[in-house]
Formats: sequence, C-alpha cells, structure tokens
Amino acid sequence: MNTDPASPSPSPSPSVSPNPVPVVSAAAIFNDGFDESPDWQSAESFSPAKNAIWPNTWKDLAGGPSEPPPQKWTSYRAATPKRDGHAKTFVLSSEGARGTAGKGITYNIESINYGTWVGGGLDVYLGNEGHKELYVRFYLKYDPDTFHWGTVVPNFAMQKLIRISRLDVPLTASVSAQKWGSQAEGGHQMPVFFPDVVNNPHYNTAPKYGLHFNYSHRYAPIYLPTDGTSGVDVWSIPLGGVTERTYVLDGKWHSYEFRVLMNGAPDAPNGEWEFWVDGGGDPSRHVKKDGIPWVQDGASVSPGWNWLTVLDNSTIQPDPEHANSVMKLFMDDFVASNHYSGPPPAPISVNAQSTKAGAAQLDWTAGENGAQYLLSGYRIYYGTAADALNQSVTLGTELNHEITGLTSGRLYYFEVTAVNQSTYDLNENESLRSVAASVVVD
Repeated sequence: MNTDPASPSPSPSPSVSPNPVPVVSAAAIFNDGFDESPDWQSAESFSPAKNAIWPNTWKDLAGGPSEPPPQKWTSYRAATPKRDGHAKTFVLSSEGARGTAGKGITYNIESINYGTWVGGGLDVYLGNEGHKELYVRFYLKYDPDTFHWGTVVPNFAMQKLIRISRLDVPLTASVSAQKWGSQAEGGHQMPVFFPDVVNNPHYNTAPKYGLHFNYSHRYAPIYLPTDGTSGVDVWSIPLGGVTERTYVLDGKWHSYEFRVLMNGAPDAPNGEWEFWVDGGGDPSRHVKKDGIPWVQDGASVSPGWNWLTVLDNSTIQPDPEHANSVMKLFMDDFVASNHYSGPPPAPISVNAQSTKAGAAQLDWTAGENGAQYLLSGYRIYYGTAADALNQSVTLGTELNHEITGLTSGRLYYFEVTAVNQSTYDLNENESLRSVAASVVVD
C-alpha cells in the first residue's frame, strides 16, 4: 500500500495471467445447469416398502418409469420417512436457481431425528468404461430460513453430498445400481468415495455448525475398508473469523469440487482424492490425500469411475421446535469433467498506488489452488467504505489496471476476484474476494 502522494510509483507495464487450462484439453463429461429442463418432481409412494428406487426410476426401464428422472439424468432414489405428501424429495424449478433466472434443484429434507435417513439421490451413469481420473463440481445453498441443524447433545447429524463410485458391471434393469455393499450382498458399486457435511465431528460434544467433512472410503472387492481404520477421514475447515454457522447458513451459494484418481493396479497405494471449497486458494479450502488403495487384490481397476449420486441421503437431528419440518437445500450448475471446472482461487498480493491525480494503479498475483483452472478475467471492486465496495470493473486476464475518475484526497479500498465464465454454466464462477488494498488518491 502506498498512501504518500509525494512519492508516486511509475505505472507497471501490462502483464497477463495465462489461461492455465489449454482449451483443447478442457472437456465436460456431463453437465447440467437445469435451465433447459422442464419443471420436474420426484415420485413419492408414501409407503415404506415402495420408495421411488431402482429400477422404477431408471430412465431406460422397459415401458418407462412412472416418473422418469430429469432429462439428462439416469435415475433417482426418493425416500420420505413421513410419507404424508407434505413435500416432494426433489423438485426441479426456478426456486433452486443460482442465478437471477434459470432453474435448479430443491432438495426437501424432512427432519425427524437422528438415525432416520431421508432423501436418496440423483444418479448419473457415465458409461461402462468410466474414467481413471474424474472431477465433479456443483454449487449448494442451505436455506437459512428452513434449514435447522440441531444443538442437542449427543448430535451427529450429517448430509451426504455425493457418492462417486464405480459400477463394476454393465448397467441393466436386473443389476441394482443403487445397491450398496459387497458382491455377496448383491452390490456392484465399489469402490466408493462419499464426502459428508456434518455439524459435529464427535458424537458426545456440543455441535459445531459448519464444514466438517467426513470422507468415507469403500474399497473393491469387499466394499468395507480393510486397512484397520473406519475408512473415514475428517477434515474441518477453519473459517478465519467467520462463525461456522454463519458460513453454512449465510444464504449464499458455495462451490464444492471433488477429484478422484483410481489406483494404477490392484492393491497399489497410489489412488487419490482431493477437494476444493469455493475455489480453494488456501490450505483450509483445498485438501488432497494420496496413497489410497481404492481397488485391492481380487478386483480390477477397470472400469473407472462411472457413477455419481448427488444429494445423497441425510440424517438430521433438529431441536424439538424444528422436528418434523422440511428443510431446503438448493443445488445448481453440476459438472463432471476431466479437469478442475469451478471458480478460480482468489488473487493474492493486491497492491494499490496513486500515480496521478484522481487515479489508482492496481496490480496483483494470480492465485493458486493446486489445479489448472479456467480463467476468463478479473474483477475489481472498489469504494470509499471498506464494507461497501459498490463499484466494480471487469477486465481481461491482465494482472494490473488503472482506475480513473476517483476523488483526490479520499481513501479508497480495492478487492480483486478472478472469474471463470465457462461455457458449462450460464452463471459465472467467481472466486472469493482478495484481501483488500487501500490508498489515498492524489
């Protein structure tokens, strides 16, 4: 920061932040922003023995299911414990849209008590061959008006975000793609990676609301972990002065992206998982684990990852005043791809100087999040109140910019974001804002 008008610095020569992902190598395997789909609701049977499940929701079922899945999806599972017709489990409509227009998914979670699993999931089959490496990204927003994590102790409520798995046999109506377990139990979904958002990483302590991720592993060919552990890694995201409850229930959309890499040979400990929240950019929002034997002796590493179940089931233990209510979780802009597709990391090292009357010169450094990412440009937010930067300018990929028309003698604040205007989404993928820089304008 330079606030001395008597010692201005010369304007730097233009510099450009290159697009880290070559366009030729960037490909979406599956994507759905839901905007082109007709409105849709999941089927609900309201009978414990007749949940809307495989094969009756499989789009290719001979004769057709009673209520097909959304037009790009393979199947779904809808389990509503109250079964009273109060709410559909999944609804595709404008209510779930991330942008000011369009559509998205509303996931209506019926809160009962701990141990009662609700929900189900929306399924996508990526083909029998699958993918050795796969990235999956989507946006979520927990509705602060209806979503109520409990405060009672003990409490271990959780919501499974997604299952990324491998269906190890060709898909047919006689193979239950929604059966989880060993082959002896009739299951063919293994290995499996399913991250959960939980409100507390320990049963018998007061709940901590927020981004506590449980990463559960299920290996092939026996499904359950065999490494002497529970198969769960817990990662709690520090939130830097913002309460965890505020972060999860802030009424804002947040990006979640996951990457899985199959191990190279049976029992080879070189598989990986990785995740980014809101673009990563610092160690608390980007975590990677390697050495995972997804496929062990007795199974094959082929096919690759080929099945996705998003908005998986939940178990919520609310406080008594919120029992038997419907809590809303919204999802939009779902992408499976061969590269990182989410928001870029926030720019770093933002510097502001005043080099002439009524102007400020800014420069910054592109952020890093451990991935190659798509980048369309940068956006500068600025103003004279640190908490109300209500003016902005959108740029290309240059790493500096001069802002003119400012009031001499005033202190201005500046924050910079990185933007990915990917063709996969109608909505922008914008990073978190940088740390603010400020300068008194000449």
